[in-house]
This record gives sequence, structure tokens and C-alpha cells, in this order.
Amino acid sequence: MTLQRYLTRLIGWCVLPLLVLATVLALGHVNDIQEGDRAEARAVARSLASVVDQSLRARIAGLQTLAMSPLADNPARWGELHREAQGFYAGFGSHVALIDGELHPRLYTIVNYGDPLPTFAQQAVQRAVQAALENSSPAVSDPYVGVVSKEASVAIAVPAARQGKAAFAMLSLLPKHQLDYLLDSLVLPAGWRITLLDSRGEPIVQRGGTVPAQFEGAWQAVDRLSAAPWSVQVQIPQAARVQRLRPLAVSLGLVVLGFTAVAVFGGLLASRPLARSVRSLVDPSAARGAPGIAEIGQVRDLLDRARRDLEVREAQLRGVVESATEAIITADASETIVLANPAAARTFGYRVEQLVGMSLERLIPEPYRAHHHKDVEAFGRSAVQSRPVHGRPDVRGLRADGSEFPMEAAISHVRVAGQHLYTVILRDVTERRRAEAELTRMHAELSASHADLQRLIAAQQNVEENERKRIARELHDELQQVLAAIKMDVAAIEREMAIDPRGVAPLVARIDELATSAITSSRRIVNDLRPLLLEELGLVPALQALCAQFARRNGIAASVVVSGRNMPDDAVPGPIAICLYRVAQESLNNVVKHADATRVQLDLIGLDDGGVQMRVADDGRGIGADDRRKPQSFGLRGMRERVRALGGRLRVERRAEGGTAVDVEIPPQRDDAKSPA
Repeated sequence: MTLQRYLTRLIGWCVLPLLVLATVLALGHVNDIQEGDRAEARAVARSLASVVDQSLRARIAGLQTLAMSPLADNPARWGELHREAQGFYAGFGSHVALIDGELHPRLYTIVNYGDPLPTFAQQAVQRAVQAALENSSPAVSDPYVGVVSKEASVAIAVPAARQGKAAFAMLSLLPKHQLDYLLDSLVLPAGWRITLLDSRGEPIVQRGGTVPAQFEGAWQAVDRLSAAPWSVQVQIPQAARVQRLRPLAVSLGLVVLGFTAVAVFGGLLASRPLARSVRSLVDPSAARGAPGIAEIGQVRDLLDRARRDLEVREAQLRGVVESATEAIITADASETIVLANPAAARTFGYRVEQLVGMSLERLIPEPYRAHHHKDVEAFGRSAVQSRPVHGRPDVRGLRADGSEFPMEAAISHVRVAGQHLYTVILRDVTERRRAEAELTRMHAELSASHADLQRLIAAQQNVEENERKRIARELHDELQQVLAAIKMDVAAIEREMAIDPRGVAPLVARIDELATSAITSSRRIVNDLRPLLLEELGLVPALQALCAQFARRNGIAASVVVSGRNMPDDAVPGPIAICLYRVAQESLNNVVKHADATRVQLDLIGLDDGGVQMRVADDGRGIGADDRRKPQSFGLRGMRERVRALGGRLRVERRAEGGTAVDVEIPPQRDDAKSPA
């Protein structure tokens, strides 16, 4: 086999993996595109199913409200029920009917109350009502065409439970065009089709391609509804997938073929002069026209080049040794230093000229010298050419000033002209050991902080559970009792209306008082959970209201002083406002619990860089050192973690003039900063 043929085959084998790799990458990219289309189709199906479910559930909830109304139990009050059903029609755009257990309509909003009622002859409507009555659960029918309206609609039937069984059903007829509106908001890629199917698999509404032949064998994503026995189907025809992938496949193929042709052609051009040059080394006749010189001249040039390469390598090695950041020392069999680099001189505190000719033991502390001699002799007799220095917990070095330092060392030996040469590479690890000690200390602090955080989380869960109990108790003791009283007064009004309508006025006034009390209680509970004043007016009014409420409840004077940039004209960002409000709230609670103070001042300062400072200072007895270390001081830990989450700092100090000061500083936040939990 000739050299040129060998090089040609070598080029082919070198290009082949690139072709295989390009093909694999192209197929992978195509698969990623197809998988992305499928994921998008599944997402579109889920989105439409969710939208239709929400629309149906909203109507079912409205019908359930009508079914639970006491007006439905009294035929004499069906006129009022008819007006409420008209409200359902105004909100949802579909009429409502009351159907009894015999499937006869008793009320229908499509006609005026008291007018003759039409019958529901459609089997789909009857089956939906019958299913709702038999199963005591809402039922949704498949589409049907109304006899009067000639429009496709869907029946939604909701049973009305009385004494444990369905007594009648509330029926609503949802026009199909409202379902069409839900699909009109969807934007589909070209060629796709989305269909809402009924329980029989028949299309209810459809958007997208209209040619059935295009969707034979199409990939499809299906998502089922929970509020009705329907499903959503998204179809991607083969033609759409091929049309999207064809430009990519053509471009990738052209790029791969182009690069392959360039590589092969370039390799062939390069192989020919190379083959002639190599052939000229053994075939003088091939030297004519070949690049380079004759065979003898080439050999001579090779020798000259080898000598120059040796000099270059020696200079490179010298440059590496001289510029190395680690100490390099070479000693002979008598442990006399014959070579040292500047890093070694800096490490041991000598000049390079002082190190050369010096005994190696002068760089080793006295207690380690005997062991060092034995170790070097044993290493010289072994067949191992290099190894790290080991046998002691630390390898120690001795500087010119007599100070010792820890180091790492690796030793190697060679035999040149019958003489052993030992080369040691040293690294001063003083700073690393110090960093390791610092890292150990920081790890211990981190572990302690983690333990504190775990205790804080446990305490927070306990506080949350107590808060739930408090809210439940307040809801039961206040709102439920008020609502029960309102219900009793409503019943009393019904009795008075039948006896003496003039006696209704005091009861109505009492209901108004009870409703006002319920609104006040609910507003107080909501404000305790998340102050509405903070969201509506901002941080400064919320803090002023908090201090005013604190002063009223506890008899301790409290004031807010605002200064600095962006205060109070511009709103403080939401995450900072919530954090500062909660810190102020916890600080005031601590004043009540521990400070025995008569006055509290809250200073809010806007910084020039957009950050915020806050200081809560009281004139109480002041925080002590033992108070900070209490295992149950979760309030301070919670404030610190909340401020740290925004990159801020919190300090709690005992004031020189008496009392305690809580200082918070929060830097400006990025746009994507989130509120602390």
C-alpha cells in the first residue's frame, strides 16, 4: 500500500466519525423539535380542557346556589326565584329551568313568570336531568339542537337535595356558540387542529384544518374534562411536521456534505506533497519536484534541528523552573543543593546563590533531620522514581530566620553518569492550613446556624398552628354567632311580615348592626393576617397606623419619624415594605413583653442608593447578653432570617442612654427579588 493511499484512507476514517456525529446530532435535533411540538400540543389540550372545565363549573356552582335557595321549596315564592334565575341568565347568557321529579318544568326564564311553560322533548335534556336526580350529582349532556331555537345547546342539570335525596333539578341550557368563543381565543400553529369532543367522540366545536384526509395518521394529544364526559383533542398532521422539518433537514444535509467535501478535498491536496516528501527520504528520484531538500541534506537538517530543539527545550525547562510558583530544589547524593529556583529562595528566605552549595539539612528542622536522611537513602535504593514525602503528619521546613512552616513535598530521583540526583518540589501550605482552620470554624458556625434555623422553623410551625387556632376561634366566637343571630332575625322577620309588618323595622335595624359587627370582625381578622393599609397606602402609613394601634392597646407612646431619599413620596418596594413592617411588628411585641418602656420611636430613613434603614428604639431596661442566648428567642432569629433573605443586616443593641435599639439596613433590590416568606 502506498503512503498516499494510506493517507487517503486515513482521511476517510477521520471524516467518517464527523459524519456520524453530524447525523446523530441532526436526528437528535429533529427529535427535540417533534417532542417540543408534542409538548405544546399537550399543553394546548390541557389549557382548553381547563378553560371549559372552569366555565362549566362556574355554571354548576350558580345552579347549585339556586338549588339551595329556600325560595325553591315554596311555590308561592317562585316569582322571587324566577328573578334570581334571571340574574343567572344575565351573568352566564343561558336560561334556567326548575324541573320536578317527573321531568316536568315548573319554572323557566325563557318566558315570563306565570306564562305557559314549554316542555323539554329532547332526549339529551331528559337524560341529563334524570341522571342528576338519580345520581344526586351534576350532569352535563352532549350537544343537541333545540326545537324552538334551532340552535345547538348543552344541558347542565344540578340536583336539589332535600332530606337526603334529590327532590328536583335546576337546569341550564348552554348555547354552543359560547363554547365556540372559548376556542376563538386559542392561537394554533399552522396546520394544527383542536377539537372539543362529546362523550360519543363526536365534535362539539373545532378549530384548525378542515380537510379530513390531512389528519389520517396524525399525532394527537387528548385531555379529558372533569366537569363533563368530554375530551379535548389536538392533532398535528404528518404534513405539518414534515413541512416544518424539511428546511432543517435540507440545510443540515447541505452543511454536512459541504464540510465533508472540503475536508476530503483538502486532505487529498495535503497528502500528495506530504507523500512525495516522505518518499524522497528513501528514493532520491522522488526528490525532484518534491518540497524540501535531498535525503542527505534532510538528515543533516534533522540533526541540526534536533540540537536546536534540545537547546530550546533546555531553555524552556529553565524558564519553567525559574517561573514556577512552587519551590524546586535538586540535590546530589550527599544532599548538597545543586539547583534552586527563585520560588525556593522566597520560601526559605535565602538568595538563590546562597542555596546552591548549601546542605539540604539546613532547610529541615532539627527533630526531623535523622528521619529525613533515612528516608532519602531508602528512596535512593528503591526502584520507585517519584513519590510524595510521607511518614509524618506534617512535613516541616526551616526558614533562614529560624521559623518553621508546614509544607507539602514530592521527591523524585534520577541517575546521571552514575550519580544520584534528587529533585524536591515543595509547597508552603501555611495559608491553606489557616484557611482550612477557618473553614472548619465557619462550618461549625454554619452547623450552629442550621440548628438555630431548624428550631426557628419548628417554632414558626407552632406559631402558625396557634395562629390557625386563634383565627378559627375568632371566626367561631364572632362571625358564626353574628351570622346565626342574623339568620334568627331573618326568620323573625318572616313571622312578623305575616303578623304585623310594622314590627319588622327593629329587626332590620338589628340585622344591620349585626352585619356591621361581622364586617368589623372580618376586617380585623384580615388586617391581622396581612395589613391592607400596607398594600393600599404603602409602608409609612402602615407603620404610623401600627404605632397608633400599639399606643392605644398598651399605653406606651409610639411615634414614626421619616427622613432621607424616597421617603415618603415614593413607594418602598413590596418585599422591603413587608420585611420592615414585620420587623417593626415583632420589635413592638418585644417592647411589650420585655422592655418595660414608656416610649418607642421608629425612624425610617431612605438611602441615596435606593436602600432603606429603620431603627426601633425604646427607653426600657435594655436587652442583656443572656437574652440573646435564650434557646426560645425565636423572635430575634425570625427577624434576622427575614432581613438576611433580602441581603440586609439586623443589629440588636443595648443603648448607652438606656433601652434597646433594633437597627435594620436593606440594600436596593433587583427587579426579580421576591418577598421573604
